[in-house]
Amino acid sequence: MGINLDSQAGYTLIVDKPVRVEDVQQETRFAGTPLLEEHDVRSGITTTIYRHDRVYGILGAHTTRQRMFDEEETRFLSGVAEILGAAMERNLSEEDVRIEVMERTEQAAEAERRFRFLSDANAVLSASPDYAGALSCTARLAVPTLADWCFVDVVGGEEGDMADIHRLMVAYAEGREAAEGLARALQYHYPLSPTAPHGTPKLLRTGQPEMISEMTDEVIEVLAHDAEHLRVLRNLRPSSYMCVPLRVRQRVIGSIGLVTTESECRYTEKDLSMAEGLAYCAAMTIDYMLHTTSETNTVQELVQIVKDNQPVIVDASQKSAPDLTSRQLEVLELLSYGRSAKEIKAELGLSEATVRGHIRLILQAFGAHSQLEAVARAREVGLLTR
Repeated sequence: MGINLDSQAGYTLIVDKPVRVEDVQQETRFAGTPLLEEHDVRSGITTTIYRHDRVYGILGAHTTRQRMFDEEETRFLSGVAEILGAAMERNLSEEDVRIEVMERTEQAAEAERRFRFLSDANAVLSASPDYAGALSCTARLAVPTLADWCFVDVVGGEEGDMADIHRLMVAYAEGREAAEGLARALQYHYPLSPTAPHGTPKLLRTGQPEMISEMTDEVIEVLAHDAEHLRVLRNLRPSSYMCVPLRVRQRVIGSIGLVTTESECRYTEKDLSMAEGLAYCAAMTIDYMLHTTSETNTVQELVQIVKDNQPVIVDASQKSAPDLTSRQLEVLELLSYGRSAKEIKAELGLSEATVRGHIRLILQAFGAHSQLEAVARAREVGLLTR
């Protein structure tokens, strides 16, 4: 039906009171309703369905014989409309509550996921043997939980010296044969230009993290140094990007870049917050190690690693759970509860040497550098649920 003066229903909305019509065909207050005329309707009454000044619709009653509805019938129809309005309001309120509960549940699940991820990250990183190990663990933690590719850059020389940016490592979880070659190609196109509009140079200029939710081809063209670099970036097929600072004692010593590829996933502020949390855990680990050296020496050590060796390539594409024996699974579960080798020995009735042998094989199976990292990876692939 039409609104305004196009129909009896529309007219009822305008006058905001019941409308009685004795002869639809002779009515002059509105244009009429073809649907009613098609069914040979002669008389009718309409009233607004509302509740607390909110209009939900129109309730009408019509006859095929001509008659005039009286006041009692009008009150009856209005009463039915009021009941309908109350029911609609209740249903909408229940739906609003259901939606709010779902949203709060999702928020709680997201908060729990973030807490568990950062808690595991902090535990794993605290067991790192050195700076490079800590940053390598950081990259492995980021992939694939936060990204398909992770880049760790360090800045040599004085703080903010954009002419001395070094790529320390690249981690990927592509699972394709060309991934390692692509990773090495991405390392080759360094150092970055100090005037680069995105990435580590921009982070050093602004001191702020960067997020590009939608990596369009136009953005990729701006990032490319030359035709070959453009080809490499297009082969990467990035869909979304983040870059967060590694800040130790108020000094930015580098950055962590995160990229999703060929995916519907687009980074949001929540993802950026989690990435900043991971970078903070890594920075805290490095800061703890600084009790034996200075910030400058730490950066110099990291830069020297890059100069002495090829930047680290980390294949973090752990697609499925490794095959572990039932005994190794028992040991793994006890490790997840924080048990030491001696405690596991007593609980399982094994020798300490046997327990340590199982732990060594578990670390090898997960490609982990520490027991905590093995536990974290076991959770990622579903071997552990707590």
